[in-house]
Amino acid sequence: MQQIETPVHRRAFTLLELLAVIGIVSLLIAILFPVLSSVKQTSSELVCVTRIRNASLAITQYADDNRGSVPFAGYTPTTITNPAHESIRVGGPTGFSYGQWVNIMPEHWTGDLWPESMMCPDQPPFDPEFTRQWPDADLLTDGFRRQPMYDLSGAFHISTQSLVKNASFEDLVVQPQRIHNVAYPSSKALLYEFFGFCLETSPEVRFWQSAAQTQLFATSVVAVDGSAYRYATRNALEPAHGAGFDYTMNGIQGRDIDHTLINKDALDRLQFTTWNE
Repeated sequence: MQQIETPVHRRAFTLLELLAVIGIVSLLIAILFPVLSSVKQTSSELVCVTRIRNASLAITQYADDNRGSVPFAGYTPTTITNPAHESIRVGGPTGFSYGQWVNIMPEHWTGDLWPESMMCPDQPPFDPEFTRQWPDADLLTDGFRRQPMYDLSGAFHISTQSLVKNASFEDLVVQPQRIHNVAYPSSKALLYEFFGFCLETSPEVRFWQSAAQTQLFATSVVAVDGSAYRYATRNALEPAHGAGFDYTMNGIQGRDIDHTLINKDALDRLQFTTWNE
């Protein structure tokens, strides 16, 4: 006997039910989006910490091959040619500023570029059509640098005797230092991120990035002993000259890292409210 199938009538969603579902989905997105953004941000920061440690290994390898000496730009300002056949001005009290130390390590370059494995993952890629030079470049959008924004501490090319409290730039005496003479390897910065690319996206951060001033925020730093983490340049112990990790008080015999402030933004950050006015 043949069975007769009875048609099944499925009830369609009402407009009210559809709106309720859309509302729930929107609410879940609103809840999860900040969490996912935070996870992505944390991941980018961890990659940057790993990469600045990789860059520090290039320096320690260089030091091993040169009886403990780190890259030295010379006693007086001079012009060198980097692996990309560009003329770079270095030397004197400023040493290798803005990551220029990589220009004397051609063995690590791939063609005319420094490897990405030793650069912040959010640093814009080099743009060969972009001809303007620092400080006119827009750090947010223009890939104007072949090398990383990982600066070598100036304490490694200045005499410890001249790095005293309130020293002026004219007081600084150029003298190459050896890495094995560092007194406090876990508390002396070797490389630090001069400009923070992988920071949270917010009006405050964007303001300070556009001003090329991200020292208020925790960015990547690696100590002489190889320990790497996020640390605000503004939180560095009082230097002999300037700010941050560059001209450390007492040079390589001094300290510039306060371990209680690791992964924290600058203590005086709340004083800077111009971005919100």
